[in-house]
Amino acid sequence: MSPEKKAHDTAAPEVLGRWIRRWAGAPEAGATAPAPALGALDEALRRPGRSREAAEALLASDALLTDLVEAAADQEDPGAVLDELAALIARRGEG
Repeated sequence: MSPEKKAHDTAAPEVLGRWIRRWAGAPEAGATAPAPALGALDEALRRPGRSREAAEALLASDALLTDLVEAAADQEDPGAVLDELAALIARRGEG
């Protein structure tokens, strides 16, 4: 397997794009701030159980968090960025 970096396709499927806009607003493409992802995660946590809305919010958060993790790999100290992101996510479950 080649260590070359893969090109990232930032285009989300249409349905996921709608969920992201609904639950997280309209974050900029390539945004590195965690607020939209965490906002969508908060929405999912406010809707416990197996509801469609909770699932949509969770999937939107997952997509945005995945982008943040991928962006962290390009940082000078990816471990520190990932530690900070993990701490922000962990605090969501404490409330």
